[in-house]
Amino acid sequence: MTGDFNKLPVHHLCDQFGFTDLVNFNTRDEAKLDLILTDIKEYKTARKLAPLHRNDHCCIYLDGQQCQNNRYGRKTIRLVTPERKNAFMAELAQQQWTEVFNATSVHEKAENLHKIIETLLNEHCPRRVVKQRVDKPLWMTSSILKLISARQEAYERGCPSYKFLRAMVQKAIRSSKRKFIQEQLNSKNDAKAWWNTARQITTK
Repeated sequence: MTGDFNKLPVHHLCDQFGFTDLVNFNTRDEAKLDLILTDIKEYKTARKLAPLHRNDHCCIYLDGQQCQNNRYGRKTIRLVTPERKNAFMAELAQQQWTEVFNATSVHEKAENLHKIIETLLNEHCPRRVVKQRVDKPLWMTSSILKLISARQEAYERGCPSYKFLRAMVQKAIRSSKRKFIQEQLNSKNDAKAWWNTARQITTK
């Protein structure tokens, strides 16, 4: 688009073509330099995220059903924390195992043992269905994800700890990538497999 068309205010473009600007926040200091104009109803909101590395532009996360379906899946996990684990182990240690000892066959003993342990697990560490990225990098760990969440929270609140957490995220990512690459390369016994792995890593 050239000429006078480029000089039209954004709200005129939205009115003329039925667009909605999803960015309702500043994207660089006190200026709004980035726009998302769309007429796709599934794209509902845009969220402001912390800048990558030392960039001074914030990132924009586009929230919508079309985005999420391509990147997320569902997985069943158990809620295991040190407190839940200790409570499970404490109650397990108090079991009398009467049902196991009184069983008349090996098969019945195994079934009763499994039933007792499964009941305690469901009580202390219940199952939950969580949303999980299916395209998550193999080097991405839960500790890095927690650091990223803490960095984002500090960025949104304007906390002084943001720069420290940003440096921690960068350091953790570099370390995890290095460890992952070393493990992948060291696990290959022949030259052909080693070079195939090296090519796969360097092209990602």
